[in-house]
Amino acid sequence: MAPSVITYDEAREIIGVLPSVAPRPNATNLRNLSEHLERKVQTIPAPQQSPEYRYRGMVQPAAVYALRTNTPWQDWEDPGAHPAAAATTAEQNNIRAIYDANKAVYDSQQNVRRAINDALNNAIPNAFRKPAGNQMGTKVFTVSNSPRAILDGLRAKYGICSPNEKTANNQQFDEGWNPNDPIEMLFDRLKECYIFSILNKPQFTIEQLIDKAIIAIRRTGLYKRALLEWQIF
Repeated sequence: MAPSVITYDEAREIIGVLPSVAPRPNATNLRNLSEHLERKVQTIPAPQQSPEYRYRGMVQPAAVYALRTNTPWQDWEDPGAHPAAAATTAEQNNIRAIYDANKAVYDSQQNVRRAINDALNNAIPNAFRKPAGNQMGTKVFTVSNSPRAILDGLRAKYGICSPNEKTANNQQFDEGWNPNDPIEMLFDRLKECYIFSILNKPQFTIEQLIDKAIIAIRRTGLYKRALLEWQIF
């Protein structure tokens, strides 16, 4: 049985109105826009993708998405206008079933992509949606455009963080851990700092990330045996 198709209207309703980057895109409002969109599309069923993150991979930077799951986002290929022919009725029925399943997945993907790009058209001022090259006019994002590429392009051109933002991120990366707080708060903060560094070079290394966590825990004087055993391992 083919999966149900996510319609454009269903996807558009879920995505809703995105935070605007007017009057001009910058690191902060692009981050707000991206994170809001990522949360929204993660709620849209996508059986062909990660069962947990669903359509998030369509919009999130590839390097950041790879931190969440080992299942990379893959665009579903168009199965074509009709199923292939077969020699027997049984073979034709089998081919039709496979085709219908693939077509449902593909149509859902295209409907979600179109809904995302329509929302981006509204969130991004005309002045910052320019055609490639030296063409005049305003670019209107359509189903043929990758939302991830759109956002990556905006970040590369307008999303450079300020020196103060970079300093603040480095300070949070160095900040200690209050053992009265759940240790997950430490891990979440370090993860966010690491993601920030991916988007705003230079990128921290995994070794630095682990080292910051160990140092923060050591400073509390807790878990000495566990840390020793971990290092020996």
